[in-house]
Amino acid sequence: MTSDSRSVRAGARTFAGLFLVTLSTLTYQLLLTRTFSVTMYYHFAFVAISVTMFGMAVGALASAISNTAGQGLGFDVFQIRQEATRGLTLTAGRYLGSRLFLDLELPLQMGSRTQQVTGSNLGPGFQLEYTLRRWLRANVQGGSLSPGLLFKTRHAY
Repeated sequence: MTSDSRSVRAGARTFAGLFLVTLSTLTYQLLLTRTFSVTMYYHFAFVAISVTMFGMAVGALASAISNTAGQGLGFDVFQIRQEATRGLTLTAGRYLGSRLFLDLELPLQMGSRTQQVTGSNLGPGFQLEYTLRRWLRANVQGGSLSPGLLFKTRHAY
């Protein structure tokens, strides 16, 4: 750790929120177990719970690996996400200044080229975002993303 990094401690609200999320997840798993054991054979209930817990563990592991890899490579944002139009996409971004953010996106191709959708643009794309005001951002995108200039606003209610 560097000398300028500060340790951040979680407060009571964070622990209360974590407790409620964990409690609701366990309650949902219990509900699934009871429902599946009544409607199907009992061993299907345990398969459903095992698959659910495996999915949560894989998600947490992917998030931890993504954060570690991003920090090691010097990115502020480094993630793999599923997008509706482009499929599985690797996204890496870095703040170039206090108001300027550059985001590079690369679709990850799975399978052979014949399985890919014809006419889809699967090359790398970029987004450059500049914060004009706290509530107004200008976004320029290009590459394989549809080129354009967008203005985004944020409202606080």
